[in-house]
Amino acid sequence: MNKYHVSFLQYHITFFTKHFRSLQDEEKTFIKKYFQSVSTHHEFEILEMDIRECRVNLIIHCKTTHYIPNIMKALKGGSARFLYKRVSRN
Repeated sequence: MNKYHVSFLQYHITFFTKHFRSLQDEEKTFIKKYFQSVSTHHEFEILEMDIRECRVNLIIHCKTTHYIPNIMKALKGGSARFLYKRVSRN
């Protein structure tokens, strides 16, 4: 990369809940806020976020220097912990 050329990548990522369990409204709200927080912290942009019954679809825009496994780990890690704690309480 030089001063005349800037490269970016776009990824389409889909997460599914375990056993295709439907997400509640509170969980969807948490996921939206959490993913926005992660994107700000890791300096990538979420272009689209679609949360359905048992899945989350994202289209992210990031620099080529970002390592996609780290982004996925950051997104999935905290949200999975929250959902696991919520389910185990019920």
